[in-house]
Amino acid sequence: MKTYNPVRQRCLKAAIAVFLAMCVLPGVLLAVGTNAGERIQNQATATYVDANLNPQSAQSNIATVEVGQVYSATLAEDRSLFAASGQSVNFAHVLANTGNGEDTYTISLSQILNGAGDNLDFDNLAVYIDQNGDGVATAGETLVANAGGSGAITLQADTQVDLVVLAKLPASSPGQTAGALLTATPTNGIVDDLTAANGTDGLEGTNQDLATVTDNAVLNVNKSSTYNNNSTATVNDDTVTFIVTITNTGPVAAYNVEIQDTLDLTKFDVTAIGDIIINATEGDYVDVVGNASEGAAVIVDTINGFNPVAVNDANNDTTTGDFGVRGHDDKLAANETVSFTYTVPVIATLPAGTILPNSVHILGDVNDNGDKVDPGEDITSNTTTQIVPQEYGVDAADTGGVASPGVNDGSDDDSTANDIQYVNTAASGEQVLFANIITNEGNGTDTFELSVVIGNFPVGTVFSFWHAGGTTALLDTNDNGTVDTGPMAAGAVKNIMVKAQLPAGAYGAGFFDATMTALSAGDGVTSDTKTERLFEITAPGVDLSNEAAIGASTPDGDPGDNENEYGVGDTAPATLYNAAPGAAVNIPLTIQNDSGVPDSFQLTAGGTWNGAVLGSLSTGWSYGFKNTSGTTITTTPAIPAGGSYSFYLRVVVPSNPIYALANFSSDIDGDGSIEEVDGPTLATQDGDYDYPIFIRVTSTNTGASDIKMDAVDVTDSEKVTLLANQTGQIQPGGSIGYPHTLRNDGNTAEAFTLSAVNSLSAAGWGHNVLVDTTGDGNVDTPISTLTNETVWYTNAAGVYASQVFGQTVANSLVFQPGEKLDVTVLEFAPSSAPDGTLDILTITARYNLGASQVINIDQTTVIQGQIRLTKTVAVDADCNDVADAAFAVEATSKANPGECVSWRLIVTNEGTAPADNVIIYDTVPAFSDYVPGSLLSGAGDFGTTADPGVLLIPHTDADDAEGRLDGYTAKVVGDDITFELGTIATGASVTLQFQTTVQ
Repeated sequence: MKTYNPVRQRCLKAAIAVFLAMCVLPGVLLAVGTNAGERIQNQATATYVDANLNPQSAQSNIATVEVGQVYSATLAEDRSLFAASGQSVNFAHVLANTGNGEDTYTISLSQILNGAGDNLDFDNLAVYIDQNGDGVATAGETLVANAGGSGAITLQADTQVDLVVLAKLPASSPGQTAGALLTATPTNGIVDDLTAANGTDGLEGTNQDLATVTDNAVLNVNKSSTYNNNSTATVNDDTVTFIVTITNTGPVAAYNVEIQDTLDLTKFDVTAIGDIIINATEGDYVDVVGNASEGAAVIVDTINGFNPVAVNDANNDTTTGDFGVRGHDDKLAANETVSFTYTVPVIATLPAGTILPNSVHILGDVNDNGDKVDPGEDITSNTTTQIVPQEYGVDAADTGGVASPGVNDGSDDDSTANDIQYVNTAASGEQVLFANIITNEGNGTDTFELSVVIGNFPVGTVFSFWHAGGTTALLDTNDNGTVDTGPMAAGAVKNIMVKAQLPAGAYGAGFFDATMTALSAGDGVTSDTKTERLFEITAPGVDLSNEAAIGASTPDGDPGDNENEYGVGDTAPATLYNAAPGAAVNIPLTIQNDSGVPDSFQLTAGGTWNGAVLGSLSTGWSYGFKNTSGTTITTTPAIPAGGSYSFYLRVVVPSNPIYALANFSSDIDGDGSIEEVDGPTLATQDGDYDYPIFIRVTSTNTGASDIKMDAVDVTDSEKVTLLANQTGQIQPGGSIGYPHTLRNDGNTAEAFTLSAVNSLSAAGWGHNVLVDTTGDGNVDTPISTLTNETVWYTNAAGVYASQVFGQTVANSLVFQPGEKLDVTVLEFAPSSAPDGTLDILTITARYNLGASQVINIDQTTVIQGQIRLTKTVAVDADCNDVADAAFAVEATSKANPGECVSWRLIVTNEGTAPADNVIIYDTVPAFSDYVPGSLLSGAGDFGTTADPGVLLIPHTDADDAEGRLDGYTAKVVGDDITFELGTIATGASVTLQFQTTVQ
């Protein structure tokens, strides 16, 4: 069954202490600029007229600069509030990665020392991930750190996480204060404290929270909301329902509490009071007309108390146009709560993903002095946010596929895709595993609530939901009381495990059928069902199994059986996982305590094991151990004798293909030889070698230890680049060289053959494909003449290196990921070539055993006046018009967002006749902005000794007659740059230059 309905799309903050997949509300721009690693490229084109008055054109090579990573983050902000003695308080903060790449932040929390702004310490102090964004630490939200401790959070660019500090005041006197210091320390750079002047301590990366004890009333206001899509596929009749809760947690009453809830009329379709529906009011909105109990400062009634009502003056300033809700409570007693609920329509034309934020403002007299201007008397609630929805659908299915009868591993024992996950047998009291597949059939991210109706399973059977491996439980990620899949992107497929814990003593023949339902978390309508079927429950017995490496949490119960035992030098992993570069792998694990006493175990992982020392993971790889609730652990709790403990290891594969090779081998046991790890069985071995993941547990009490090896097979990410297509001119009998770069940008080693062919070879045109065989940086040896000569190239570390041609693969060069080869194709024209003849030279790099190829096309025209264009680039980080390094085809340093890049073009007439009406066309490259006034030009090949030139002279950016002695003009129109150079004599050169900033 597949059904569809639009539901709200919530930005769920899924927090798992060290490795976090955070999200940011659509339309909120955080990052400082272009993503790290982007390549900015630039190429110019020339047009001119040759000696025979024929129009000609030429292209430059491509110059490239790579964007560097800028580390930038914000922490908002210092908080201050009033509270009663002994009260627990919440301080909300937001940590945002405003840089252009992933970064990790260490979060620490401490008491502020007495005398440094406070005179109390909190009794309890902790910081949590505020997963529901209500500014309050609630049950089930992830603990990051306690006072004196720390935790780590990893954020991608353009993402943020809500944090909340939960603190409890001790018994104390009015006027006393307690302070907490929240610190976020990045791996690189600084975290900007958004508090004015960096707050009390004046430091970056810190927020200070201060609670002042008072014997006055203490007003608290919280706001929550619900999006109502009303079961249609559009937002025409959609509404948002708001719930506002106001509480006085102080010891005395608050008076004249004014409620002002103003709506954003660009988001909500409210043009009349009747558009706002008050659903309910809770609590006593007191109206004490002219009564002394209204407050000692009030003799006669000036404002009558009234329940919240829809108004066209929500902020009570006597002007209209601000629709919303107002209310007034003459007296809010100590420990009293009032609340109200109202519903408003959403503007039907808002696009999906539009943010609908709202907060409420309250004022009250907390010290009974007749005004509302004292500290703690003017309060704004948290901002509650909803998002305009997309349409959603869900499919719940069985796995079908290969059966394993008699093995309780979750597989489908009828091998048929029929919406029935079939298990043929299980023992009384056993935990039965049912693998399920959940697919998001909608067009946006959704979360699916999971439930089971137990049907005719034995009374007392308990169903639970787990991640695919069966060792990590699924959680209630949206805090609505039901376990769910967590957020799934449109089209995403999630494998889960449903476990049925059978009651001890119940057995017999089935079928036993239960119905599993996956329900969209939006309106509770979009759903699909499937059947969990068990054929037979055998009489009580014992199960001698150990499926820890696969994911079942049932231990084997046999102290003499060491499942997944590893011997030094073994190359067969217990389990093989596939992952793409940049992905994360969860490795489910179970420890069974085979000793006769309770014991706890330290948890470590690494990439090598020599029998005594566990080495670190490969460069760029990282890991963290998690318990089934997703909390980071380094040591297990005490496990009873014969008992077991389930957890998982989360391994993050680096996104850089250099550190995530498809074919990896290393010395894993320290014996000086290279080992090759592949799948655990012939069926799982694919011939390329994998990254070993050694997992070791060591007793903190007895010294008992065990180690196992899993492996990660990084999937092939083949990417080969050949740069770039070019055009040029040649004289009869002359030659021209076209530089090209062959680059392996994937994660697989590739064997290349290089060849070229002239379209006019029959007319005497020829070529040589040249490489460097001496290591001097000059590409001067034809590759067609090589047998076993040395060829020089640039390795992944940027170091000039060499290999013997054909040594690894016949007639080929083999390049590892990140390596590149500079090639020049030298083309020859016959002396008899007529003027205007065009030759097409096709350069081909073949790889993947010749099955794949990349090509470049060089077009060469015979002319008398021949223009050659050479493009180079250099970074000018501080934009002072002085390059930080020599100009090169590929910049020698990276450019960060906001820094300048200088682009230089040398225009040379290599022909035997002047070139007339020379016009150069260039453009501002992607990810860049033009630097106004940076156009420069000058006669000569600037910066060389052959034709050094004198001076680069600035142009105006406007399209005007500049009156320069050299006659050159230039202009900038949008992103288009034009230089008009007139006539360039034979052998003469002109240098052109402009600057851009990286976005």
